Amino acid sequence: MKVLLLLLVAVWSLVHASPSFHGDGDGGVLGIVSVAHRGWVSLHSLWHVELGSSLIFYNHADNNHNNDTTTMDISYHYNIDPATIFILPRIHKDDAVMLEGTVLVHDWGYAIFIPSNEQAAQHASMRGYKFSPIKKETILVSLLSSSDNGDDKNNIFKNGNDHVALELGLPPISKLVAMIDQTQWFADVSKLASYNRYSLGSGISSARSWIEQELALLPNLTVTIQEFPLRTSLGYNIIATMKGTTLPDEWVIMGAHYDSTSQSTSTAAPGAEDNGSGSAGLLQLARALSIEQAPRTAIFIWFSGEEQGLIGSIYNAKQIVANGDKAKVKLMHNMDMIGYTQNANTLRCLLETNSQWQNLFTTYRQAAATYAPNLLLATSTNAWGSDHEPYLKEGMPALLTIDYDWDKYPHYHRTTDLPQYLNQNIAAAILRMNVATLAAALGYVQ
Repeated sequence: MKVLLLLLVAVWSLVHASPSFHGDGDGGVLGIVSVAHRGWVSLHSLWHVELGSSLIFYNHADNNHNNDTTTMDISYHYNIDPATIFILPRIHKDDAVMLEGTVLVHDWGYAIFIPSNEQAAQHASMRGYKFSPIKKETILVSLLSSSDNGDDKNNIFKNGNDHVALELGLPPISKLVAMIDQTQWFADVSKLASYNRYSLGSGISSARSWIEQELALLPNLTVTIQEFPLRTSLGYNIIATMKGTTLPDEWVIMGAHYDSTSQSTSTAAPGAEDNGSGSAGLLQLARALSIEQAPRTAIFIWFSGEEQGLIGSIYNAKQIVANGDKAKVKLMHNMDMIGYTQNANTLRCLLETNSQWQNLFTTYRQAAATYAPNLLLATSTNAWGSDHEPYLKEGMPALLTIDYDWDKYPHYHRTTDLPQYLNQNIAAAILRMNVATLAAALGYVQ
């Protein structure tokens, strides 16, 4: 999951000492328009925020918005003080409805939220929700059209590189993509879901042993276990390394957390979607990419302690820095919840990094256009709450792939998070995009 870290100090008191929650008669007008229904429109506003297919905009109270011919397609909220509007990232729909106040928009895991009063804001903070004041002219999530996906002459996957790869003695990327096996992926998710993978329980050790057994069947990999403190116990990251042939000191890290949680961890924590889907996906990447050593070093990491606050990935990222290896990391790729969609005919995936590394989007777009053209992409530079975040905080390039509907998944963090609710097609599409992108990062494309 994309965990919610406990804030010890209420954010509201830090950013707005004397809040005016709904204004005192001098507040402005907040409008919300669905681009999916209305299309892009010309609007007069002081500022706006883009969240997927929703456009949130703000005007002074005296702005005559009623003369706008698009008003029938816009929902308006009156007498709003913009200082009382907050953004909550990575919040599930079941949690959003429990907030004390008004949720204006909830999409792509973000909620635009007006607390009913200062106490409500403090309650949200104490429950562990990370939220911040709305930032004007912000793109939280940007939807990409098919033409944005990189299907053009500059697409590195469409310039005869399979032929180049063969000349270099490397498997062509198309062959690696063809190795993605969604039936096997589902079988692996089912196996992982048979274990209670709660990090502080005993069952996760069996899951760890099974992953190690699967990795032992693959060529070119060296497997190690990384121990780290986890509350009063120990956590364990599984690390499989394939040393690069010509650029061994340039690393491509691929990760997914294999731990899980539920509302009753002593009973069961199957975690099929969160995050058996990503862990099984990482096994798919390892099986495909390990068939031949690449120019760069490939490192596959299954993290534990994610549900307790990204503990395993934080430890690994800090160890990389402490060992003086930060500059070696050319990419950290994270997969968290890649197997659910509400609509089997619409496969959507979010690419998430921060603004420093948004150039990473290009290769993923091109890979999707070539190998997963049915996959609709969106991008966000508001990275938070999953195992790519510690690497970004340490200044390393990192990116997350996550399915669009994770925040609407009805079995999120439940004992009912089982394989039968997942969709093999969305996982396969995301994995085809991922393996192509990562093969290019490892040096398969010249």
